[in-house]
Amino acid sequence: MMRQLNRIKCKLFRQFKRIADVINLRKGGDMTDFEGTFASIQQGVRIRGANLWILFCGAVIASIGLDTNSPAIILGAMLISPLMTPILGVGLFIGINDRANLSRALKDFLAAVLVSLGTSALYFLITC
Repeated sequence: MMRQLNRIKCKLFRQFKRIADVINLRKGGDMTDFEGTFASIQQGVRIRGANLWILFCGAVIASIGLDTNSPAIILGAMLISPLMTPILGVGLFIGINDRANLSRALKDFLAAVLVSLGTSALYFLITC
């Protein structure tokens, strides 16, 4: 009886150990590459070229969604809008206290917001 109880305890312990290994955030190959993440966010903060056109199209699509009162269209516009990277950049640069990159990220984020607002204002001026 005691041997059986010990076997059950060992099995339970092994199962808990497996679960702990699976959910452990500090071990394994899933460690974040800080340099790669930093470089990717730093490059994506800039709203230039294709990002600017995608932002313009996303603002037009969001305006159409607002005009037609369609949440699905508004969500679709949010999915294609490249505003997330400047937001991530602002958060990252605040987190690591990088003032030079933070000021650039804030300027680019402000420019992106102004482009979005200008595009939607132009859309509603044309359609109303």
